[in-house]
Amino acid sequence: IISSQFSIWLTPRYERSINVKRVHNDDYILVTMNMTFIHTPCSQLRFKISDSYTSRSYNLDHIYMKPTLQGCLIDSEFHVKKINGAFYVRSLNNETNLDHYIHHLSFGNQLPVKKKTKSYTSLSNSRLLNIANSTHDYNIKLLQTSYESADGSEQLTPYQYTFTYHPHIYRRGVSMYHYHYIRFRYNWSPLSVDYRETRGTFYYAFTNSIAYCGALYTTLQVLHRAVSGGSTLIKESLGKKQ
Repeated sequence: IISSQFSIWLTPRYERSINVKRVHNDDYILVTMNMTFIHTPCSQLRFKISDSYTSRSYNLDHIYMKPTLQGCLIDSEFHVKKINGAFYVRSLNNETNLDHYIHHLSFGNQLPVKKKTKSYTSLSNSRLLNIANSTHDYNIKLLQTSYESADGSEQLTPYQYTFTYHPHIYRRGVSMYHYHYIRFRYNWSPLSVDYRETRGTFYYAFTNSIAYCGALYTTLQVLHRAVSGGSTLIKESLGKKQ
């Protein structure tokens, strides 16, 4: 009982609150992406970020990439403004097959393993194969989440997200898309889910331990008296019969 009470005291708990956050146009968040293009070489890919105010194009030479047997592995970290926008990887060749495997995609701070849930990396381990010549739209809805330690020394701001996927088959002379791409469109929720770590006090754990021990002692005393009284009564009744 004592050890369980002190275990509860040492185990952190989280108080949750839901708030409306004001977004500033100069706020940026970190995006971590790791994905493999199975059939497309790195030289045929370009990376672009766009939002409501800016459009920035980057050659993938400025982002870490590693050629694979037939394709390209992209392992990158970059920042996007905290306004609705998109980032995408496009092919320079419309005949390119953009089969891909998303190993990891997350927004904001990385959480410790013990706090991670699938909602922070919903697209991770997604694989799209044998889908012909297509463009790919991932529509992502982001929800800010914050974790604050009990003493305020650590504060993390990861983002949970959900997504929908829409492919568009490319047809020469018919399609409205001029090149193949994989686009990640992101939209922000005005809400924020905030978690604050709390711990019980030593006084609470100590007094609870004493109270539980006292209750257990009283219960054992009552049971002992009941058993002793019952056995004495049985012995007396047997003696009278003899």
